[in-house]
Amino acid sequence: MEITQHGARTAVLGHNSVSIVAFAEPRPPDDATVTFIDRPELAAAIRATCDLPIFTKQQLNAPISTADLTALGANEHRQIRHWQPNTIGELLFNFWD
Repeated sequence: MEITQHGARTAVLGHNSVSIVAFAEPRPPDDATVTFIDRPELAAAIRATCDLPIFTKQQLNAPISTADLTALGANEHRQIRHWQPNTIGELLFNFWD
């Protein structure tokens, strides 16, 4: 979903399986690149209405090697080996499936 707040366009990302939210720069439909951004005012508004974790740009751009992946199943680990995401954001918000 895309919204405009104070003249700034923001893509609001939600995960299909895990209840988390992130913000990114809007992108053309044929572009699979995701540039994560922080929108503190928007995050505060979302937190005021629901209890969803909102990941920051720093968290999403962290190397995947810093993530605890022990709770993932064998299929998810196969997907990670195949697609080789570099960051936590690439792992969570991808276009593989």
